[in-house]
Amino acid sequence: MIYAQVTGYGENGDEIDKPGFDATAYWARTGLMDLVRTPGNEPALSAAGMGDHPSAMALFSGIVLALYRREKTKKGGKVSSSLLANGAWANSCMIASILAGCSPFEGIRRDDPPNALINQYLTRDERWILLIVIQPDKDWPRFAAALGHPEWLDDACFAEVRARLENAQALAQEIQVTFETKDFAKWKQILDDAKITFGVVGRTEEAPHDAQMRANDFFVGFE
Repeated sequence: MIYAQVTGYGENGDEIDKPGFDATAYWARTGLMDLVRTPGNEPALSAAGMGDHPSAMALFSGIVLALYRREKTKKGGKVSSSLLANGAWANSCMIASILAGCSPFEGIRRDDPPNALINQYLTRDERWILLIVIQPDKDWPRFAAALGHPEWLDDACFAEVRARLENAQALAQEIQVTFETKDFAKWKQILDDAKITFGVVGRTEEAPHDAQMRANDFFVGFE
């Protein structure tokens, strides 16, 4: 027999019988809720099912592996997981850094980012763009040209990687002012043509009509 069990806080310790939801055990307890807020702002509630869904997939994966082992060895087994364990896994990059003796991660303010090319910006029609330019030698010249600022390439404050990091706040301000001159649709075309990596901060009501999601059959109808 394969026996599978999922709990809120695990099967050992003083809190084994404590009721838990993904919002409390997965999102709040593991540091994720604190991690995503910007300095000085309140922590944000999780979306519905945000911890339940990955935790269910983890349990399913364990069941599949147990079934595979049974097929090979004829032995049953127990599979267990918890909301707390999966939340810790989701936050594992930051938890691992603490285990390695690093300082806790501090939230990033978009008006004072450590890197202006990994930041979010608001367009003229109040849509958010998440910019991820992580290959500066290749992407910086294209990005500066796409935004209509070729002079940035010769500006001592922005020309080199180190200078851009040292002057990240000033560069972020320049980029924000530039993005405010056009609507998102226009910037999408410009950035796509320049092969710059970015994402729009989508709205939930847009997802069912997203052409890319539709093209890949993300939504399946049923009776």
